[in-house]
Amino acid sequence: MLETTRILNELLMRAHDLTRAYGTAADRVRSPSLAAQLEGLRLGHQRIASDLTALVLQLGGQPKGHPDARGPLLSGLTSVSALWSDEAVLLSLLRAEDVAGRSFEQALDTPLPEPARDVVRVALRMRRENERRLHELRVQSARSMEQR
Repeated sequence: MLETTRILNELLMRAHDLTRAYGTAADRVRSPSLAAQLEGLRLGHQRIASDLTALVLQLGGQPKGHPDARGPLLSGLTSVSALWSDEAVLLSLLRAEDVAGRSFEQALDTPLPEPARDVVRVALRMRRENERRLHELRVQSARSMEQR
Protein backbone atom coordinates (compact mmCIF):
# COMPACT_ATOMS: atom_id res chain seq x y z
CA MET A 1 0.00 0.00 0.00
CA LEU A 2 2.78 2.45 0.83
CA GLU A 3 4.39 1.97 -2.58
CA THR A 4 1.04 2.45 -4.33
CA THR A 5 0.39 5.63 -2.35
CA ARG A 6 3.88 6.90 -3.18
CA ILE A 7 3.33 6.27 -6.91
CA LEU A 8 -0.12 7.89 -6.86
CA ASN A 9 1.26 10.91 -5.02
CA GLU A 10 4.00 11.23 -7.65
CA LEU A 11 1.33 11.23 -10.35
CA LEU A 12 -0.73 13.69 -8.32
CA MET A 13 2.24 16.05 -8.25
CA ARG A 14 2.56 15.79 -12.05
CA ALA A 15 -1.18 16.51 -12.43
CA HIS A 16 -0.79 19.56 -10.16
CA ASP A 17 2.25 20.65 -12.20
CA LEU A 18 0.25 20.49 -15.42
CA THR A 19 -2.74 22.24 -13.86
CA ARG A 20 -0.48 25.12 -12.79
CA ALA A 21 1.36 25.24 -16.12
CA TYR A 22 -1.89 25.46 -18.09
CA GLY A 23 -3.22 28.09 -15.69
CA THR A 24 -0.07 30.15 -16.10
CA ALA A 25 -0.26 29.76 -19.87
CA ALA A 26 -3.92 30.80 -20.00
CA ASP A 27 -3.05 33.91 -17.97
CA ARG A 28 -0.10 34.84 -20.18
CA VAL A 29 -1.12 34.21 -23.80
CA ARG A 30 -2.17 37.16 -25.91
CA SER A 31 -5.19 35.55 -27.57
CA PRO A 32 -8.37 35.38 -25.46
CA SER A 33 -9.60 32.47 -27.58
CA LEU A 34 -6.40 30.54 -26.93
CA ALA A 35 -6.60 31.34 -23.22
CA ALA A 36 -10.11 29.86 -23.07
CA GLN A 37 -8.97 26.69 -24.82
CA LEU A 38 -6.00 26.30 -22.48
CA GLU A 39 -8.31 26.76 -19.51
CA GLY A 40 -10.38 23.85 -20.80
CA LEU A 41 -7.27 21.67 -20.98
CA ARG A 42 -6.30 22.80 -17.47
CA LEU A 43 -9.64 21.59 -16.14
CA GLY A 44 -8.92 18.11 -17.51
CA HIS A 45 -5.71 17.93 -15.50
CA GLN A 46 -7.55 19.24 -12.47
CA ARG A 47 -10.03 16.32 -12.80
CA ILE A 48 -7.16 13.83 -12.95
CA ALA A 49 -5.69 15.43 -9.80
CA SER A 50 -9.07 15.08 -8.07
CA ASP A 51 -9.33 11.42 -9.08
CA LEU A 52 -5.80 10.71 -7.84
CA THR A 53 -6.50 12.52 -4.58
CA ALA A 54 -9.56 10.33 -4.02
CA LEU A 55 -7.52 7.17 -4.68
CA VAL A 56 -4.79 8.18 -2.23
CA LEU A 57 -7.44 8.87 0.42
CA GLN A 58 -9.15 5.51 -0.24
CA LEU A 59 -5.82 3.80 0.40
CA GLY A 60 -5.49 5.65 3.71
CA GLY A 61 -2.71 7.91 2.45
CA GLN A 62 -2.17 11.63 2.64
CA PRO A 63 -2.48 13.33 -0.79
CA LYS A 64 0.27 15.77 -1.66
CA GLY A 65 -1.21 19.16 -2.37
CA HIS A 66 1.95 21.18 -2.73
CA PRO A 67 4.27 21.27 -5.72
CA ASP A 68 7.71 19.75 -5.73
CA ALA A 69 10.60 21.49 -7.49
CA ARG A 70 9.23 20.66 -10.95
CA GLY A 71 5.93 22.51 -10.51
CA PRO A 72 7.29 26.03 -10.09
CA LEU A 73 9.93 25.28 -12.72
CA LEU A 74 7.29 24.33 -15.31
CA SER A 75 5.17 27.38 -14.46
CA GLY A 76 8.25 29.60 -14.63
CA LEU A 77 9.24 28.22 -18.03
CA THR A 78 5.71 28.79 -19.26
CA SER A 79 5.79 32.39 -18.00
CA VAL A 80 9.14 33.06 -19.65
CA SER A 81 7.91 31.49 -22.89
CA ALA A 82 5.07 33.99 -22.94
CA LEU A 83 7.61 36.76 -23.34
CA TRP A 84 8.32 35.46 -26.85
CA SER A 85 5.02 34.33 -28.29
CA ASP A 86 1.89 32.27 -27.84
CA GLU A 87 3.57 29.60 -29.93
CA ALA A 88 6.45 29.45 -27.43
CA VAL A 89 3.90 28.95 -24.65
CA LEU A 90 2.36 26.07 -26.58
CA LEU A 91 5.79 24.48 -27.05
CA SER A 92 6.39 24.81 -23.32
CA LEU A 93 3.10 23.03 -22.62
CA LEU A 94 4.01 20.25 -25.04
CA ARG A 95 7.24 19.71 -23.10
CA ALA A 96 5.33 19.71 -19.81
CA GLU A 97 2.87 17.12 -21.17
CA ASP A 98 5.79 14.97 -22.27
CA VAL A 99 7.56 15.13 -18.89
CA ALA A 100 4.40 14.33 -16.94
CA GLY A 101 3.30 11.72 -19.44
CA ARG A 102 6.48 9.72 -18.89
CA SER A 103 5.63 9.44 -15.20
CA PHE A 104 2.16 8.16 -16.04
CA GLU A 105 3.56 5.66 -18.57
CA GLN A 106 6.05 4.34 -16.01
CA ALA A 107 3.24 3.93 -13.48
CA LEU A 108 1.58 1.37 -15.74
CA ASP A 109 4.71 -0.79 -15.33
CA THR A 110 4.02 -1.06 -11.60
CA PRO A 111 1.49 -3.24 -9.77
CA LEU A 112 -1.19 -0.57 -9.28
CA PRO A 113 -4.73 -1.61 -8.35
CA GLU A 114 -7.17 -1.55 -11.25
CA PRO A 115 -8.98 1.68 -10.23
CA ALA A 116 -5.62 3.48 -10.21
CA ARG A 117 -4.66 1.94 -13.56
CA ASP A 118 -7.95 3.23 -14.97
CA VAL A 119 -7.14 6.80 -13.89
CA VAL A 120 -3.63 6.48 -15.36
CA ARG A 121 -5.06 5.24 -18.66
CA VAL A 122 -7.49 8.17 -18.77
CA ALA A 123 -4.62 10.57 -18.08
CA LEU A 124 -2.57 9.04 -20.90
CA ARG A 125 -5.47 9.29 -23.34
CA MET A 126 -5.93 12.91 -22.29
CA ARG A 127 -2.20 13.52 -22.81
CA ARG A 128 -2.40 12.25 -26.40
CA GLU A 129 -5.46 14.39 -27.06
CA ASN A 130 -3.85 17.44 -25.44
CA GLU A 131 -0.69 17.00 -27.50
CA ARG A 132 -2.76 16.74 -30.67
CA ARG A 133 -4.71 19.85 -29.66
CA LEU A 134 -1.56 21.80 -28.76
CA HIS A 135 -0.05 20.99 -32.16
CA GLU A 136 -3.22 22.26 -33.85
CA LEU A 137 -3.13 25.42 -31.76
CA ARG A 138 0.53 25.97 -32.73
CA VAL A 139 -0.41 25.81 -36.41
CA GLN A 140 -3.27 28.26 -35.84
CA SER A 141 -1.00 30.58 -33.88
CA ALA A 142 1.62 30.52 -36.61
CA ARG A 143 -0.98 31.31 -39.26
CA SER A 144 -2.31 34.14 -37.16
CA MET A 145 1.20 35.62 -36.82
CA GLU A 146 1.76 35.35 -40.59
CA GLN A 147 -1.44 37.31 -41.28
CA ARG A 148 -0.32 40.22 -39.14
